[in-house]
Amino acid sequence: MAVSFPGMNQNFFKPITPKQIVKVILIVLAVVAVGVALYFVYADRNEFLDNRIIDDLVGDSEANARYVLEESDLQVVVEYEKHDGVEGIVLRTRPSAGYSVPIGSTVYVTVSQHRVVPACLNLNYATAETLLAQQGIYNYEF
Repeated sequence: MAVSFPGMNQNFFKPITPKQIVKVILIVLAVVAVGVALYFVYADRNEFLDNRIIDDLVGDSEANARYVLEESDLQVVVEYEKHDGVEGIVLRTRPSAGYSVPIGSTVYVTVSQHRVVPACLNLNYATAETLLAQQGIYNYEF
């Protein structure tokens, strides 16, 4: 005995055809494609995620690196490292360039500091070695 309700279509319980399954799959794929496209449009600007992408600051001046990071609403901690190159140049950042970090995060910037070769003339070996190590100089010959 079949139960019937007023206004109920008799074709309501008709089996689903393969054509209808393909239509549903295509609609789902289209919705996913639109979602992925929107993600890439907004994630590129990063306002959508409230994050900031760390710029590649290696080789820039300390002042420029600080300006760029502070303008991106990031905290800056500068660390100095003795280096043979030009003084005041960014050697690396932590996190590295390309990483996405939340607004207000701390970025550690390592900046070059010039080395001073100490006067080691007429010093004993241990004292000269200590003075050189203080400047980060380890590859030397006496």
